Amino acid sequence: MAENADKLDIVTLNHDLLIEKELEKNNLEFIDGFGQAKGDIRWFEPDCFDDHSIKIFLLKLHGSINWYRFREEIKVNNDIQTVDRYGSILHADNHHCKNEHGIFLHSLDTTPIFLTGTMNKVSDYYFGIFSIIHCIFENVMRKHDLMIMSGYGWNDKGINGKLFQWILSSRKKRLVLLHENPEETIKRHSKSAMWHRYDGLVKDGRLIPVKKWLSDVTLDDILHYSHEKY
Repeated sequence: MAENADKLDIVTLNHDLLIEKELEKNNLEFIDGFGQAKGDIRWFEPDCFDDHSIKIFLLKLHGSINWYRFREEIKVNNDIQTVDRYGSILHADNHHCKNEHGIFLHSLDTTPIFLTGTMNKVSDYYFGIFSIIHCIFENVMRKHDLMIMSGYGWNDKGINGKLFQWILSSRKKRLVLLHENPEETIKRHSKSAMWHRYDGLVKDGRLIPVKKWLSDVTLDDILHYSHEKY
């Protein structure tokens, strides 16, 4: 699909590395906000997202099992200063990561940086690496008229607010929902304001349910909605 698309932005709330592994397995180049490997670390460099020669962006809004903060000593004008940086580690042991000079880095975290829970996540969106990732998310949303969604439970108030603002910002905006039975499952159990307007959004052509699981959807199903006018 990436070969036929001008731009593909993948946004996930999962913490695992499944998407990265699938992209790498298929030799698809992508940007996730982390630069080239330096020793055992890929440092967070949000300017990576300024490279528009690469079609695929990957945004992990709730963090990842391989994100950690590290403290590093650097030399500035003959003075040694310490800086704290976010890094994506290349192996499982964050306490034995070395930089490109073979020097051990001091890990500031005992657990990976990712968000869990329900109400507490919203405040975390405004701090640290999450504030930057969410800002980029809002920017890329504005550039797209079509969003394809699968596996989202609709109970994150912060994300729901961004989605609701996006879908109502233009008549061109369309959200294609992949779910075998959305009316009987998600709609009944979600407290989201968007689900309270589900029927109206569907009638208006803004929300388009495709009653299949992601594993059963074909490329033709998706391409249909990328060209069809509603």
